[in-house]
Amino acid sequence: MALVCLSAFALVGCKSRASADPAPSVGSTSPEKGPSLLTEKPLNEAVIALREAVGGDVQAIELRIYPTRVVLQAQDPKRPSNVDQYIYKDGKVGKAVPVKLQGTGKLEDNLFPLSEVKLKRIPPLAGRALSELRLENAHVGFVSVKRDLPRSMGIRLRVKVQSPRKDAYWDTDVDGNPIASDAGADAAP
Repeated sequence: MALVCLSAFALVGCKSRASADPAPSVGSTSPEKGPSLLTEKPLNEAVIALREAVGGDVQAIELRIYPTRVVLQAQDPKRPSNVDQYIYKDGKVGKAVPVKLQGTGKLEDNLFPLSEVKLKRIPPLAGRALSELRLENAHVGFVSVKRDLPRSMGIRLRVKVQSPRKDAYWDTDVDGNPIASDAGADAAP
């Protein structure tokens, strides 16, 4: 059973549906600073900084990678019943924000070791999602990494592809193998 995680900023899912997603809009005119975090070296630097901010072996509920920021919801190693949200942006990690847990699921069932995620596979998967989904004038909005609850305890990578006419999702397991998805075009993550 999945939990719902609420932060001070938005509902950032531990469940299959989330709202008030802080993803950048397709029509955004603000220029990106630096290289996309959906590329290997910047992503690796971001995750190293996030791991240092959390401290200890990171037990994550979700890692969400956008072109300009990375959002991590992780168990507080000093208070294991708590979850905090960290945002890496512009080369630094912001202050931890408490996450409100709701639902009947167990926190332990939703957690996964961040060390199990092969970060170098994420950038190629993002590119592959664009070619697999074949949406006109599309770009990757974000990549989400979390347990595939309630379907399985496996870790799922979900790539959200956005275009002016349609949004769609492409799901893989932690090794990059496509998995059947119940989230077709325009479904909430």
